[in-house]
Amino acid sequence: MVSTFIGAIISGLITWFVYVKGAKELSKQAGELKDLNILMLRAMENAGLAKLNKNENGSPIGLTNIDLSGLAFTGERASASLDETKD
Repeated sequence: MVSTFIGAIISGLITWFVYVKGAKELSKQAGELKDLNILMLRAMENAGLAKLNKNENGSPIGLTNIDLSGLAFTGERASASLDETKD
C-alpha cells in the first residue's frame, strides 16, 4: 500500500515536470510564430498587398484589406512525363 502511494506521487511529479516543460516550450514557439506573422504582415503592407489595422503602439491587430490584383497570374501549366525504356 505504501509503495503504491509512493509510486503515485513519483508519477504525479514526473507528469507535472513534463507538463511544465512542454508548456514553456509551447509558449516560446507561439511567441516566435507571432513575431514571424507580424514580420510577414508588415512586409505585405510595405509591398502594398495589405492594409493593416494597428493599435496605439503600432502593432498589427487585424487586416483591413488584401489586394492581390497587382500580381500577375497566368493560366499556363507545365507538365512532364517520363518514359522508361529498358535496353
